[in-house]
Amino acid sequence: MKNLTICIPTFDRDAFLQWTLDKTSTDFPGVKLVISDNGKSVIRHPNARYIRQQKNIGAFPNMRAALLTANTKYCMFLGDDDYLLPQEVQKGIDFLETHPEVLVYYAPCQLWDEIQQKANWEAFYPANDETFERADTLWNFVISKHVWPEHAIYRRARLDEIIQPRSGAYWCFADLANAACRGPVHFAKTPFYRNLTGHPVGGRVKLGDQQCLTDFDSYRWGLEVLAHDIFAQAFASSEEGPKLKVDVNNMIRQFIWARLEVASRILTAQGRLPE
Repeated sequence: MKNLTICIPTFDRDAFLQWTLDKTSTDFPGVKLVISDNGKSVIRHPNARYIRQQKNIGAFPNMRAALLTANTKYCMFLGDDDYLLPQEVQKGIDFLETHPEVLVYYAPCQLWDEIQQKANWEAFYPANDETFERADTLWNFVISKHVWPEHAIYRRARLDEIIQPRSGAYWCFADLANAACRGPVHFAKTPFYRNLTGHPVGGRVKLGDQQCLTDFDSYRWGLEVLAHDIFAQAFASSEEGPKLKVDVNNMIRQFIWARLEVASRILTAQGRLPE
């Protein structure tokens, strides 16, 4: 996999970063590693290139900054406290090699307890191996499966077009919109990414859990951006546009309600809501 760069954004979590770097460099020999640091990490790894941001630019801008440093054919990001499954990553690269028209290879993540060595959730959203060339079928897939397209293998040659921020919109929906209007995207059913719940280094606050309690406006705007890019022409139709807008708005509302249920479970687990 020498045509792959794994990009790791980080911020003041040296012990977790060290663990992830050690595991990743062992599991992916010869693969380029890039660390983009929003803080003042003291970790240096012989197999990784280190970049320090001049200031804390935020988690997702830092992720984008890390990806844009890649100079290999493919690239992907990895959280500083998670890890990747080599065989599944290789499967993704093999797919992109044999399907040059596909811009991005997406897959769900697996919620995994590394201490007990068991899955808490086999795949964060259910899916089949499917390539989407039609935008409307992609929309139905995202809404019906409650898809969060956060984990992907990108073609570096098209990356600059795909990860262009859309002001206020949650990044993964905006990136999917950017990709889908430029070419086919593929969603795999088997995860290549393990999002760790139980971690051998210790407990920590998960960024996704924090966002789930606060970022509903961003989520909604991201879905609206995706819907606009997919249905812009239909929305403009005097005949079908008004009803379609109502239907799409209701779909987005249901999607956000499902996310609110996740937020309620997190608050309950934290003791901030009664069971």
